[in-house]
Amino acid sequence: MGKEPVMKIVMIEDDPLEVRRFAEYFEKVEDMELVAAVDGAPAGLEAVEANVPDAVILDLELAEGNGIQLLPKLKALPFAPYILVTTWTTDAVTLRGVRAKGSGHIQSKAMPGYAENGPEMVASFLREMRPFFNKGPVEQSTAAVSILDPEERRRKKVVEALGRIGITLGTFSQNYLVESILIAAKTEGCIVDLENEIYPALIKKYKVTKISLEKAMRTRIESAWRHTDIETLQREYTQYVNPEKGKPELKEFIGYYANKFSD
Repeated sequence: MGKEPVMKIVMIEDDPLEVRRFAEYFEKVEDMELVAAVDGAPAGLEAVEANVPDAVILDLELAEGNGIQLLPKLKALPFAPYILVTTWTTDAVTLRGVRAKGSGHIQSKAMPGYAENGPEMVASFLREMRPFFNKGPVEQSTAAVSILDPEERRRKKVVEALGRIGITLGTFSQNYLVESILIAAKTEGCIVDLENEIYPALIKKYKVTKISLEKAMRTRIESAWRHTDIETLQREYTQYVNPEKGKPELKEFIGYYANKFSD
């Protein structure tokens, strides 16, 4: 049997510290990828529609709207993501309503151990439930796109190329690098315009700051050059690297792969 695809997850949560905890956890695992994290109901629905995740981690109390109102809209989507609700409430009526509106599971934030290991607890439950996710229509749609859409083929090639130097699936930083390369690859001459093109596009899509974007991508490149064997790096990345720096600059790295996978 082949390795199961990475589980795509969207998190809808208005507590930035909670989002950070989950993001840091998903950075460390290979079988799950947090593809988007937003803090309101309207943005949450938009993020789920855009990313077609396998599962949604939904908090009831949001910056705009609330999880209870959002639940029926998520359940009405054609690809039916699995919905795991997180909440501090212990009100029995509210919890019955949440279940009735389509939550697959309710994770209490007040449960012993959640403060220390919330992401691990949620991830463990999602792993247990994954075999029962409704994934027929989504897999068919994804497969069709992968076969027919040139952009999806290009994305797959970029992902595979980065994987060969140790930048693997399941991390925000990998997503940021792939998106940056694809944006530059579409420009005439594969120009890497971080300030005016790439950063604004990524900030809009992932709802993150420029500082966090830049730091995540630079750190991931540095990690690849620190942990991947030199023979592999020299074979896969043939552009000159300043020996004093020991790794490519972010703009150089994006430009190299943009030119490699441009039309």
